[in-house]
Amino acid sequence: MEITPIGIAIGLIVPLIGGLIAFAVARYNAYRTASAKFRDAVLRELSDFYPVMTRWRGAGFGRELSAKFPALQAAVDDFLPNITWYKRASFRKAWIKYCSYSGDASDINTYTHYFDAYSTGTQAQATAKAQALFHANVKHLLSFAHEN
Repeated sequence: MEITPIGIAIGLIVPLIGGLIAFAVARYNAYRTASAKFRDAVLRELSDFYPVMTRWRGAGFGRELSAKFPALQAAVDDFLPNITWYKRASFRKAWIKYCSYSGDASDINTYTHYFDAYSTGTQAQATAKAQALFHANVKHLLSFAHEN
């Protein structure tokens, strides 16, 4: 039997394609697992506030979110390596926007942007605006972890 250049090429390409497919499937499964774990952690920690707001306590809300920060930060740190490299900066930005008033990492874990007192209008309008901002930020953060 004679070895031809086409036979050599096929002998090299077929295992390479098989390896790439196996890598892609393993990566996708790891992302799905990490995604489910991240969603569960966020939804568990924020169960009183998201997706349905069962209680809202103005400035007290900030203290409650600060208490939940370490668990959420751990979930973010665990999930970050599983995000595609070109989406990581957007994910970090969404995380900082969720937990920082200024959108800067230097004042992370402040949550003053969710306080009713800093909004304009009536108390009801201020509360609605703060709740809408909170829900939008959490929804954007969870958008990186697609549901299975």
